[in-house]
Amino acid sequence: MKKNKGILIISILMLILVGCGKKEYLVKFDSDGGTAISDKVVLKGEKLTPEIPFKKGYKFLGWSLNGKNFDLNKNITKNITLIAKWEEHKTEESNSVVVRFYHNDRGRFTTEKVIKGTAILKPEDPVKKGYIFKGWYLDEEIYDFDTVVTNRIILRAKWEKQ
Repeated sequence: MKKNKGILIISILMLILVGCGKKEYLVKFDSDGGTAISDKVVLKGEKLTPEIPFKKGYKFLGWSLNGKNFDLNKNITKNITLIAKWEEHKTEESNSVVVRFYHNDRGRFTTEKVIKGTAILKPEDPVKKGYIFKGWYLDEEIYDFDTVVTNRIILRAKWEKQ
């Protein structure tokens, strides 16, 4: 009976020691198109301090868990996967388009910035001694200034000798 009692006490102590051991949890990061963030192993009850990912043209808003904002002050108690939340970062630069006007064959030009999705205001007709201005051309066609601009364009002045 004493032998069984000793085995029982040892068994109980082992269970207590194993149960008190440090439990580790794996935290995975899905940066949703941003820079990759390495998985982290966190001890039970520890708080998480993840890196901040980068995604061109976007502002990082934080991490989410199951569609809800994840509180970084919360203790980790299980394996989880956090997903990055982003907001498109609209700047004047990212919302504008450059239009370049070449006035003559010598490379003289002017540049205008136009908001994407709008039309260009037609500039004053340039003057070139001994020539008549025929119009602004995009490639080989006269440019229609009512056209909505979505990308960078180059317009060239066409001339006819007098």
